[in-house]
Amino acid sequence: MRISCVNTQWVGGIEEISGVGGTERDGSPWTSPVGAVIAAIQDGRPYFVLTPVQALLVSVYVDAAGRKRLKAGFDEDDARLLRLARCA
Repeated sequence: MRISCVNTQWVGGIEEISGVGGTERDGSPWTSPVGAVIAAIQDGRPYFVLTPVQALLVSVYVDAAGRKRLKAGFDEDDARLLRLARCA
């Protein structure tokens, strides 16, 4: 599934991804809570984002506080995902 947008929330002064979304093959939009996407990735379902030069696989990492979060490619955190458009 291609991720092309994110929803965020502020928690303790830090912007966190609360959901992601994109467009189905038929053109209809989809959104999903971040927890469901993390579970799907851990079950083997691939998600990716497109940049102008490449497709980056989205994976799960554990932050310093022990929370599971999403990241793109070899990034160390979710900064690249946070730069995506906001889901409508």
